[in-house]
Amino acid sequence: MATGIIRTGIYSMFTADNSAALYTDLGGDRLYFVEAKVQPTFPYCVFKIFDEIYDFEFVEEFEEAFIQFDYFGITANECDDGLIDIKTMFDYATL
Repeated sequence: MATGIIRTGIYSMFTADNSAALYTDLGGDRLYFVEAKVQPTFPYCVFKIFDEIYDFEFVEEFEEAFIQFDYFGITANECDDGLIDIKTMFDYATL
């Protein structure tokens, strides 16, 4: 699974439902890959793809990737809500 495919999948999930809590929290355009623009508007989120892992179990092969989401907000409550929204959208997601 190439990093580009994962990145495309994340953006596709993010933009698929413009009524999703994460999408509305981030104004629809403040999800960044690797680094945010200079002086971004809060709240915003940056994600990084660290590694692709291949796992073999008898006759099945699995592909997994570690993805880190960093959520930046003005208040702790805003960040807590952002964490919940990220989990809701991406936990156990298939890209």
